[in-house]
Amino acid sequence: MIVQKFLNNCFSQLINPQVIQQSQPTNPCKSSQTSTTVLLLFKSTIKRSLLPHSPSLLLRNPSSMTCTRNSHIPSIQSLSDVRLPIQIQAILFRKINSEIQYLLLKRTSNTGGFWQPVTGGIEKGETKIQALKREVLEETGIKNVAKIIKDVHHCEFWDFFKREARQRLIKEHVFGVEISPNEKIVIGWEHTEYKWFSFEEALKLLKWKENKEALKKLNEILSLQK
Repeated sequence: MIVQKFLNNCFSQLINPQVIQQSQPTNPCKSSQTSTTVLLLFKSTIKRSLLPHSPSLLLRNPSSMTCTRNSHIPSIQSLSDVRLPIQIQAILFRKINSEIQYLLLKRTSNTGGFWQPVTGGIEKGETKIQALKREVLEETGIKNVAKIIKDVHHCEFWDFFKREARQRLIKEHVFGVEISPNEKIVIGWEHTEYKWFSFEEALKLLKWKENKEALKKLNEILSLQK
């Protein structure tokens, strides 16, 4: 269904009489200009149609380890070559006295504008822990973590895969990641802000049911460890 809508959108744009009339050359010398105009229109239509249909899998730079804000968005081809249908979610937390605080990041408005934990795909050749550490570094600037809690939660959901232009089943593995209370957060280009929340505050802000379930399970684990 998504592919059909995508193709219909492309062709409806390309065969639009107004577009054809505007781009029709007045003499043969302008034929190359017309071809360029149509090609640019086609590329623009493709770009709009291939935007993520679910914010849970968003564009990121798989080769970049920088933690400063980065406006570069990698090509769809480069992403699809390394991205597996598996992703990790890292719920960062810190302990201040007896209080546990959870870190949430707010996505940019063009990628959903919602709050979420550190989330990202596993690349070819990576283990889940390697992917987790890379994503934590890319999205928060944190190189060293105090503790990793494995197997907090697992879930599956359908999402749009750009290379194949179809829905694929994504498996997500959730980890709890404790960091030092003094760690400085430096967000990447995918987010506009970050904030530490109590369990109740974070639970209200999370958008996706899977994120809420994962936070509940991690909070239960940490409550038993007190």
